[in-house]
Amino acid sequence: FVTEPVNYKLAGTRRFLWEALPRRPEAFIAVGDAVMGFNPIYGQGMSVAAAEALRLRRHLAGATSIDGLAEKVQTSFREVIDIVFGSVFPIDAAYPTAELVGLDPVDPAVLQAGQVLAEAATDDLEVANAMRAVTHLFTQEPLADPAIQEKIQAWAAEGRTVRNNDPAVIPAPLG
Repeated sequence: FVTEPVNYKLAGTRRFLWEALPRRPEAFIAVGDAVMGFNPIYGQGMSVAAAEALRLRRHLAGATSIDGLAEKVQTSFREVIDIVFGSVFPIDAAYPTAELVGLDPVDPAVLQAGQVLAEAATDDLEVANAMRAVTHLFTQEPLADPAIQEKIQAWAAEGRTVRNNDPAVIPAPLG
């Protein structure tokens, strides 16, 4: 090392709307943390960057010209970014010290729905897999499945809670 390593602390999740720029330099594409810097507790930064790289590769493979390519690629990232941001933002925003810049406070009903989903996923493998699809595969389709929605609604209606809410205890595998 030239110097000793220095820690870098990110206060939370940050989303930059590169695709919304009215003008951008042609052939300029922001990827990874330049588009969205995550609270590292979620462990999604590398997965999102990989998903962006796959989208970039698909666009490059089909391109006959670079004209307009950067805008198409940058816009294609939005689908992945919006899913991930939508799943982590309410969690970060729930902290009393969270600073919401350019964003409205999260509706308490959204926070409650996320809590019920997270709790139901601790007890039901299908709900857990649907939640994992959102957080790691960046698709909301499994959560929209009526059978999954029914399970989540039943969990809430029955007033169920997690069997063990002690983070020091490792739960038994689902299945």
